[in-house]
Order: sequence, then structure tokens, then C-alpha cells
Amino acid sequence: MIRKILGIAGIVFWMAAMAGVAQAESRHAYIVSIPFAFVMGDQTMSPGEYQVQLAPGSALANESFYIMSLRNRSGRDYKAVATGLALPGASVTRPQLAFQRYGNRAFLTALRTPSLQIGMPISKAEAQREIAKQYEEQEVVTLFFQ
Repeated sequence: MIRKILGIAGIVFWMAAMAGVAQAESRHAYIVSIPFAFVMGDQTMSPGEYQVQLAPGSALANESFYIMSLRNRSGRDYKAVATGLALPGASVTRPQLAFQRYGNRAFLTALRTPSLQIGMPISKAEAQREIAKQYEEQEVVTLFFQ
């Protein structure tokens, strides 16, 4: 009986360990230097060096959205948001962040990697839509990860 319990406990422990390995492998982390203030979701982030982390937002295989977090390396700013749907890989060779700039205001709009292209959720872009009405010209700014 003890052998059976220990055997089952061993299998449960092994399965838990493998789940942790699979989750760790599915996370992405990047470092990027952003030289200007920008808006992510509903929060204004200061210029600086950021750690960008990307983790699956769902355990279901057919759902493809992510949780993206940015943490200023100085610890001053942090924001995490559920992204828009992840599309198949963009035609990029290096991971990058894309921003939409209107005058001196920049909005984080996408993360692109060789395997994923992820947009920010439309519902979080109300401030961006309001500012876009005031500007005829917009600029797309792309920053590459280190």
C-alpha cells in the first residue's frame, strides 16, 4: 500500500514539474530601452530601460492571447495588460515594440517577434483615439530589443 502511495505521489510530482517546465518554456522575456514617455493601456510610462515579459493568457490550446508586462529596470513603472490576439509570426528577424506617435504622445501598439505579432487591445486605446483626432499626421516608431 505504501509503495502504491509513493508511486502515485511520484507521478503527481513529476507531472507538476513538467508543467512548470512547459510554462517556463512558453514565457518570453526581453530588454528594451525606450527613450521617450509612452502610454501602455491606460498608464503613462516614463522613458527608460524596460524588461518586457510575455506569458500565455490561457491554458487552452485554441486561444492565442498573452499577458504582456513591462517593468522599468529602476522599478519606477510597471504595467501588465492582456493583449489582442497573437497572429502568426511577423516578417521580422529581431523582436521589436511598435509605437504610434501623435505629436509628443506615443502609444504602445504592438509587439513583434519572429514567431508572434501581438497587438494591444482596442478597448484600452480610447485616449489614443481622442488624441488621433487632433493630429493629421502620425508617426510609427519601432524599437528593437537588446
